[in-house]
Amino acid sequence: MRILPWHPTPFRDNRDRRYPTMGHYIMAHKALIQNDKRLFERIMRTRTPIIVPTRSRAWRKHRMQIALDAVYFMVRQYPQFHGKLISSGCEDIIDTSTEHKIDVRDNLVGRAIMMFRADLYPTLVVPYRATDQPERAQQLERFRAHMATYLPMCPILVVEQRPGEPFNRGALLNYGVCAAETPLVCLHDVDLLPGEDMLRAYTDPLHGVRHIARAWKRYNYDSYMGGIVLMRKKDFVHINGFPNDFWGWGGEDDEFGDRIRDAGIPIERVEAGTIVDQEGLDINEKMSLLRDRGFKCPDKWERREWHRSHRGERGYMDRDEYEYLARVL
Repeated sequence: MRILPWHPTPFRDNRDRRYPTMGHYIMAHKALIQNDKRLFERIMRTRTPIIVPTRSRAWRKHRMQIALDAVYFMVRQYPQFHGKLISSGCEDIIDTSTEHKIDVRDNLVGRAIMMFRADLYPTLVVPYRATDQPERAQQLERFRAHMATYLPMCPILVVEQRPGEPFNRGALLNYGVCAAETPLVCLHDVDLLPGEDMLRAYTDPLHGVRHIARAWKRYNYDSYMGGIVLMRKKDFVHINGFPNDFWGWGGEDDEFGDRIRDAGIPIERVEAGTIVDQEGLDINEKMSLLRDRGFKCPDKWERREWHRSHRGERGYMDRDEYEYLARVL
């Protein structure tokens, strides 16, 4: 993918200053680093490229952040560019300024756009344990292969619970989000595989929390927030993530949904699409399996009642409650 930073794409920054192109933004801030306000004003007045030469330490220190800011403001003004970046996949992005006799030796803008693009893909955070459910190992193998085929740019972070305690999905997800390095995280059960008609739900622009697994329809009620949930890491941290005190199956996703609603974060529910359940069980068969194996949370309703009067407590911030419990595979 080739891009010319001097192509006319007028946009405004967070101070409402107008820039004709990304190139103007970068050079204007290069002038500001040198405290040359006259050159800054000259760059802002002209439509043609003005190159500001400098090798200062301040420029070397801040140039990537300046280029990233230029990309961010431009994409905010032109959301259709988001789709182009997603469709470009792993393709290299090349700054073509050199073709216009502008010296760009390190592909600064191209590298900035590729860094920005990487942040459009969420980390898939997968809670996992196979010690008491050996079928999970095969499900994980299929999950990794499926996602590598259909969402190859999404990092997969599998969080395994150490043996000795009942399964604690919420604590594992807190651990995984803490380890994730992308602005977006997708909390993803290992047994759910999205169809090709669901892939855009993982990469379309996000305006709150997206409950992707709503399309699954197994638990078809609004308070359910399990299965597959896409959100910003900063929002996850803000609501203190999942509760750490639901040991066994059930309850943690309902409390998580309450935290999202209490924070006023909009919830987008994906109503249609294909999700394959690797377990292949209907709701009655699932409940029977959980009861027979003793996997259900024994004090789910007591925990739910406690959290109603202790909103947002015992969650992501309480790392001593979950750090000992897990490891990243």
